[in-house]
Amino acid sequence: MNSKWKVIAAAGIGVSLLALLVAALVPADVVPSAPIVTTEYNEAWCEEMMVLPNSQWREEQTQAFAKFCLVD
Repeated sequence: MNSKWKVIAAAGIGVSLLALLVAALVPADVVPSAPIVTTEYNEAWCEEMMVLPNSQWREEQTQAFAKFCLVD
């Protein structure tokens, strides 16, 4: 391997190590995360869920429907 390729290979390893080091040092609260979405469980939400096929419901939607929409 000629010296040009050795330098390029070493630079690639250096960049990878630098990226790993930066990723390890960046605090988790600096990394953007998905926004927290809160759902308002009201009559309109219950009506929307009534028309959504049950196969498309997520577990938390099923639990919320049972808790907020099924009233004695």
